[in-house]
Amino acid sequence: MSTSHFNPVHSAVHALCSSNPEDPNSGWEYVKSKNGVKIFKKSCPSSPFIIIRAETIMAASVRETFEFLRNLEKVRTLDSALAELKRIEELGAGRSVVYSAVKLPWPASNRDFVCENIEGVAEDHGFCVGHSVQHHACPERKGYVRGHVLASGYLYRALPGDNNQCRMVCVAQVDPKVCIPTKIVNLATLHNSAVVAKIRDALLKEKKRKMAEQHSHSHPTIPRQPLIG
Repeated sequence: MSTSHFNPVHSAVHALCSSNPEDPNSGWEYVKSKNGVKIFKKSCPSSPFIIIRAETIMAASVRETFEFLRNLEKVRTLDSALAELKRIEELGAGRSVVYSAVKLPWPASNRDFVCENIEGVAEDHGFCVGHSVQHHACPERKGYVRGHVLASGYLYRALPGDNNQCRMVCVAQVDPKVCIPTKIVNLATLHNSAVVAKIRDALLKEKKRKMAEQHSHSHPTIPRQPLIG
């Protein structure tokens, strides 16, 4: 899938997803592994907010993963903090504008975000990378502070020799604006990496359900005939 239509921010996010965190020169620092998800963090010279990277193995093909992530309503239901997640405008060539609203516990104010995402899929890999933009259909709302997504993206590649599984990498760097201490923001970003595991588990559950439906259609239950004495 060509990335020639990326702007510099999209290219930077894609590079973050593609980098090898095991490389000592990559700048990534291992944090922990939890529920089958490896988590890394990286400092950014131009921002006090860290970049979080989470990666896991998806028991699904690249195409299945792409189709699942395209369904924003399904993705929204996996995160209880997400009050809204919707596509505002399709811009063509895989580009779209997406709005999200996040409910935060008192006393923090709720946050919302407007991002331009670029997504694409090929036989062996897929991606969705984005960053904050302004959009005429998404003015600032009462009760929400407009946050800024510095970097956000997914990259998933088929495992060598196994097109039914893929490795998914997610990166995120967020500036929520206004008065939330940087340390709290970084901890919250780290916590949000748990959504990667929820996406993985939900996709596996959906795949099993579809397989069960296909099996029931191809092997219909034959009604038992009453015994005649």
